[in-house]
Amino acid sequence: MSSEDTSNAQDNSSSASQSILFDPKFLLGIIVFLLLFIIVGIVCFVQENQLKNREANIVEVEDKTQSKKTDVTEFVVDSFSPLGPTSKLSVVTVKFSHSIAVGLSVNKHSGIAPIKLSPATQGQYNWISNNQLQFLPDHLFAPSTKFIAEILPEAVNSTDYVLAGQRCFKFSTERFRVQKSDLNFACDSDREKYKVAGRIMFNYPVELDQIKQHLFLYLAGTKLLYQVKAAGAHSTLEFETDEIQRLSKDQKIALGIGEGLKPIGA
Repeated sequence: MSSEDTSNAQDNSSSASQSILFDPKFLLGIIVFLLLFIIVGIVCFVQENQLKNREANIVEVEDKTQSKKTDVTEFVVDSFSPLGPTSKLSVVTVKFSHSIAVGLSVNKHSGIAPIKLSPATQGQYNWISNNQLQFLPDHLFAPSTKFIAEILPEAVNSTDYVLAGQRCFKFSTERFRVQKSDLNFACDSDREKYKVAGRIMFNYPVELDQIKQHLFLYLAGTKLLYQVKAAGAHSTLEFETDEIQRLSKDQKIALGIGEGLKPIGA
């Protein structure tokens, strides 16, 4: 190949390259590629910023939650009365460790029942100070009864305090019992017959119908008939047997009370 032919070939190649560079389709392809590259970059940048903002929001929410938790104050029951055996005239008093009723006037009636009593007992709840709550039963506590008092979280209607520690307490009214009993013998003039007169004292009033069902007198295993001298409800009762034939010098009378006997209100 001559030098002239080589020169012509180089000129043709150069002109072909120039024609490709200035081809509208080629330039449009480059422009489209650059636009796609820019768009993808923008999308990635936006997504990355959104992810960072979301993480920042989560951290902020967690910080707020933690700050709220640290603002809550725990309070406990400092004292509870009564405990153990008590009178049916008692009232329930609860003293808390913090002044959880700040803002409430003394003797303010609580519309929410902050104490759950079992068995259920109706009454009123009053704040006698900022940290002392009192329960006044509408009626006397049931006699010879065991009670369980549970302090409810609703004792304070505030999100600033939370109840911790012991919440359940037990007390009981005095058990039903016989305080005293007497038996006396009254013989006739011939000392062949006699009557037994008795008296029995309880710590709570009882109905006479209940006494007649649960009070028994025995002579040598035989049940004796008797009459109660009082009527209505009493804590002290008197009774007298029918005439009894005297068979020996050492006749023994036994007085028995059934387990089913209960005082009024029990």
